[in-house]
Amino acid sequence: MSLVRNQLIAHISTAIAAGTLPPAAGSIVRLFGAETTWLQTDSALRIAGTAAVIGEPDGPGNGQTGIHYLFRNAASLGGGSTEMARNIISERVLGMPREYAADRDSPFDQVPRGR
Repeated sequence: MSLVRNQLIAHISTAIAAGTLPPAAGSIVRLFGAETTWLQTDSALRIAGTAAVIGEPDGPGNGQTGIHYLFRNAASLGGGSTEMARNIISERVLGMPREYAADRDSPFDQVPRGR
């Protein structure tokens, strides 16, 4: 996955510099990184089993697998959520229409709130 990530970074960086991709394409790398972190952490937890939970120093991952699992959500939130990255990719890179919002043209203090 690290090799794929590095190649993805190189490809997207080159395309942005050449003008064939918009700067927002960097969100593809961000989304790939977050998804990869989730996959790697979940796989390590399955392999480590209970050793990941109790943090045995001599166990798989030297007791760090459980800590990595607890902080895996940080990869999805740091630098903007993965949902934001998906929206940026769909709207700015793929040119898809923006999601409908009835209050888009209303000032924030005039947006109806509550039920």
